[in-house]
Amino acid sequence: MRWKSVRVVLPLSILSVVLCTSVSLAGIDFDEGTTALYRLHTRDGTEYYVEYAVLQKDGDNIWIQAVTRHLPEGAPDIIFQVLIDNPEELTPVKMLVKPPGQDAVWIKTDGMGGADATLTPLSEEKAQALWDAGGTQKVVTDAGTFDCVYINRDETQTWISNAVGPLAIVKVVSTNGTTMELVSYGRQSVEDLIPKKPAQ
Repeated sequence: MRWKSVRVVLPLSILSVVLCTSVSLAGIDFDEGTTALYRLHTRDGTEYYVEYAVLQKDGDNIWIQAVTRHLPEGAPDIIFQVLIDNPEELTPVKMLVKPPGQDAVWIKTDGMGGADATLTPLSEEKAQALWDAGGTQKVVTDAGTFDCVYINRDETQTWISNAVGPLAIVKVVSTNGTTMELVSYGRQSVEDLIPKKPAQ
């Protein structure tokens, strides 16, 4: 099935980066409608966009929707929806994927579970320690300039800022040649692009 191509693998890989980074900052915005749009470049020169948004929040249960597009305002390509049940330990509980022209399907999250898939927000003390240690850098993007905590882990460089919800990511550079950079962020009405969920 062709939909299991780079456009499926990369957004899931980026999401895995988020869920495996094991760092974040206190105060990330998980309110409904919080969005962030990113431009992705692959090692073969392909460019496309991924928008992450908080689709629904009910207590500690948070649905995050990710949509890939060829253009920022273009038609959706691949649609992902991920349920996390704890904003302090972002372990994926459920994942739904809708390839173009196909029905949505549930994907097992077992491989993303456990400690390796948990993003534990930094305490204020640890965040301050990173600042004091010089582990921050200014990053210039289309969305503005951010003072970011810089993390270099598992062959992936990540710049994060609690000013950007819902993932706190400003920029990602992987040794495989993939980059992701923030284009815009904010809050808006978010449409559920998989309104009819398949049976589980």
